[in-house]
Amino acid sequence: MKILTYFQEKQQQHSSTNFRIPKTFSSRTTGPILEDSEVGCIKRTDMIAERSMFINIFFILKLLSQMTVIHMFTRPCNISLQTVQAVPGCPDSLTSYQVAVKRKNCTAFLPIAAGCESLFYHCVLSDDNTHLVEVCAPTLNIIGRVCAKFDTKLKSIIRVDGLSCGNTTDGCPYSYESTKTYLYPECYSKQTNSTTDKPQSALSTAALVVLTIVSTTLVCAVAGGVVIFYVWKRQKGRGRTTEESEMERLTTQAEGNTDTPNEGSSLLVEQSESNAVHTSTNEIHTLPCGSIAQAQVWSHYTGFLRYVLPNIHLMIEGTQLYQSNKNRFPLLMYELVPENCELPPVIQDIPSDNNVKRITLMDETTCEHRYIHAGNTRKVTMPIYRITDRDGTEYFCVLEIPAVLSGIKKIITETPLAQRLQEKEIKMHVTEFYYALAGLLNHPKLNSTFNKARVISYNGDQDGFVLADEILKAIKQDLISGDMFFLPAGDVASVLAWTYSVNYLTNVMSGLTEVITETLEGLNQPNDSCPKKLFLIIPKSCDIRKSVADKDDKIKEVKTMHATHYGTSKRSYTFDMYKLRYEGKEYLFVGQFPAPLACIKGMYDLKVAGMTLEEMTSQVKKFCQEIKSVLQHGNSAHFSSQCEIIFDDDTTTSLSDEMARRLKNPIG
Repeated sequence: MKILTYFQEKQQQHSSTNFRIPKTFSSRTTGPILEDSEVGCIKRTDMIAERSMFINIFFILKLLSQMTVIHMFTRPCNISLQTVQAVPGCPDSLTSYQVAVKRKNCTAFLPIAAGCESLFYHCVLSDDNTHLVEVCAPTLNIIGRVCAKFDTKLKSIIRVDGLSCGNTTDGCPYSYESTKTYLYPECYSKQTNSTTDKPQSALSTAALVVLTIVSTTLVCAVAGGVVIFYVWKRQKGRGRTTEESEMERLTTQAEGNTDTPNEGSSLLVEQSESNAVHTSTNEIHTLPCGSIAQAQVWSHYTGFLRYVLPNIHLMIEGTQLYQSNKNRFPLLMYELVPENCELPPVIQDIPSDNNVKRITLMDETTCEHRYIHAGNTRKVTMPIYRITDRDGTEYFCVLEIPAVLSGIKKIITETPLAQRLQEKEIKMHVTEFYYALAGLLNHPKLNSTFNKARVISYNGDQDGFVLADEILKAIKQDLISGDMFFLPAGDVASVLAWTYSVNYLTNVMSGLTEVITETLEGLNQPNDSCPKKLFLIIPKSCDIRKSVADKDDKIKEVKTMHATHYGTSKRSYTFDMYKLRYEGKEYLFVGQFPAPLACIKGMYDLKVAGMTLEEMTSQVKKFCQEIKSVLQHGNSAHFSSQCEIIFDDDTTTSLSDEMARRLKNPIG
């Protein structure tokens, strides 16, 4: 307390004297008197320090002037242009927002989004503010209580100058993330009166922010220069001054008499503490809205998930429940994220009219897993739940509601922020948590946890909603996909190859030999005139036609054969027999373009999947390699000998040349 009084006294002394910073604290000092030569030296040194400070400021301003203003506060992404789509309306709730996010599936573009910081679903105003568009683009912090739009020239989300969204009590805050525009429907109404609104200027927007940064930088530079100058001044001589002796004396007195502070020092301390509390509160209130959720997600991942998920399949496989129900127990963990942030100790059914209990906590838990985190050994077992389908079928899974959600709940209800957080902001934090967690768990670079868990967000307050049905939907999808669930994201060729085998070849190949024999008899051709196999023709260019005959003039269609085998869908599958005329000889064969090639070609042609020509060619090669692996798999043993793959490099050779090389028995 005496120290503060000391500074008050010195301030009064300085105000009554000709006090100058380059000299000592006061002309009344009883310390050593400086000679004129020493004073002149100090003055020259002071001038050098001042010049150095101004030179630094000059270079800072020069650096800022060299920066490209328009691109400083945008996040351009080329792939975003391929995702722009006009829509009649935007989501107006968390549920509709999640539906739109899943439908748009922006994460599918990440493998080809080179140079893009991130890709997230947005529903914002168009270039001219006349309609709404959906687009996958990096997020941007929108400042100034204004709306956002997508600028096709800048390839980025930008703020709309003069288009306010904070005029109502439910309006937007001063700063918010561009993905949260669905929380502020006032922006969506701006499309109807866009002609009267101030047009967006990327230059003016950026210039405003640049001006703010320049002024802030200038102030910081000046303050920094003053501090450096003051520190240098204090360190120029280490002699013991009267002020230092006085400070030590007052400090000693303060230590011996802390219970009797004088009135002036008490007032200063109270003001200081008040300002500190006020500053702390303001800092909390100005934290980015995503900071709460992001902190909880990273805490959950780094302290729990990254240790447990790599071993979750082992923890489940060691249970009796799994051994008895392997086809109804996925080797995954399900993370439930309730929108209302309610965390029951035991996951229960959402109340319904029939009061039938469909979610049951089992007595058995998963096997124990031990790990060391931050020097502490932790032992973990996960609860197992039984989910009963409407037809009585029982499924089992590992469920949990992340305990870190309670942190969000406590911040909302037990801190000074409670009065400021409204329901929509609570949902915003939960939504942020959901997408941040899902993004981590589905990040292909995090191999140990990739696709080891599924995040399910749900609104338990919605009429007619049943949690058991939502969980069962996810369980059935994972059980059906099996090992394919663990394929790398974006590897469409691998998925298509396995789907083609499981859903098509397995069903039709068993009837191929009989159909070929019957067709040859009808054509009065010898039984050995056509190979008893299906040629799967894979053009390198992915240029497939309605018929193989359309690919080469030397190939003609002979007959469409109706298969005698019917698949589980009771659909009649057909094969086409072709005749090849080559160097005076004729050959018969049964061939087709695999249907997945049409899918790959469509992804390229539609320009909505972000697939380039190089990527399409790469996917075709991968499909060819994968279908070979599929045919060598044990599941394909009963028909693999009846399939032959033709990889047709149609950019250099003709299909007829390749087929003639493969066919050995001409018919005439």
